[in-house]
Amino acid sequence: MQYIGRAWLAILALFLILPVACAISVAVLYGLAWPDRPNEVFSWAAFDVAEFVPWILALALFSFTSGVPWEIACDSGSTQTLALTRNMARILAIVALVWLALMPPLFTGGACTAEFDHEASQVAANQKSLATPTLAQAYWSSRQVPISVVSAEQCRRAKPRFVAACGSGVLVHAVVPVQNRICRFYRDDEIRVQLQYDDRNRLARMVTEMNPFRSLPLPWLGFALHWAR
Repeated sequence: MQYIGRAWLAILALFLILPVACAISVAVLYGLAWPDRPNEVFSWAAFDVAEFVPWILALALFSFTSGVPWEIACDSGSTQTLALTRNMARILAIVALVWLALMPPLFTGGACTAEFDHEASQVAANQKSLATPTLAQAYWSSRQVPISVVSAEQCRRAKPRFVAACGSGVLVHAVVPVQNRICRFYRDDEIRVQLQYDDRNRLARMVTEMNPFRSLPLPWLGFALHWAR
């Protein structure tokens, strides 16, 4: 009985999938380290996942093909070849889904940063409406934005994690929801505004924050890829 080797199908799939997975892995690893070091829990988790993506796909490939013999008898080759083809199609579908999931934040066109800049400029233009804690509470209430008010005593007793250093007066912390769905999912779901007042209820410091976008510079091509910019 003659046997037909089918190992070349798995090898071909590996050549198609692993370079793509490696490219995505390197891009994610490089992007997380640019421009800042990955010092957050989420960044480290993504760092580890991206590092093992190619090997996870390779193991998945072999697990799919392990149920089909590497050498198939001619008399039953058509049925087993069909099963192998279906398994390969599933793997390629998974790769396509991964690509589709990674593509949206590459085409935001600066919409995420534009939304952040708009909120920052709007807050800066309304400093008179934020001059005191009472005015600030009324301002955010009119915009239906949730806030938290932390007194100086509360801050010293149990400093909130979003506060770098306690001030001498009240702290008003507002959380503005991000409207763009892609930005909300891939970058940050909120824009945080901190209004620090002194012991005379005068606005002393104003900070507007949002998670930064990531960039992958490609100097040999003359441009950079931006993630959720």
